[in-house]
Amino acid sequence: MANAGGLIVVSANCDPKVISSTRYLGLQAYPSVLTPTECFTAIDAGAMGLKIFPAIVFGPSGVKALTAVLPNRIPLFAVGGAVPSDFAFGWTPGSIPLG
Repeated sequence: MANAGGLIVVSANCDPKVISSTRYLGLQAYPSVLTPTECFTAIDAGAMGLKIFPAIVFGPSGVKALTAVLPNRIPLFAVGGAVPSDFAFGWTPGSIPLG
């Protein structure tokens, strides 16, 4: 990825080895996470942002609740079953992008 000019690696799981290797190569790591434990594992390994997947499992209130315990500096992306009508708060400034 780095040799091809990539800047961001979005991974399908939360693997600290992948995250730290991504950061070592100077790339931004955005792993998939679901639980608060996975979120903090990813952050501790150097994740620059988190892809909450599948977001439909937590729904809008669950995803929003994660923001209460996670550092503000970490962007969240709600992916997998998230639709604009479910995440009305997702369209305000400083909000959670949807996918």
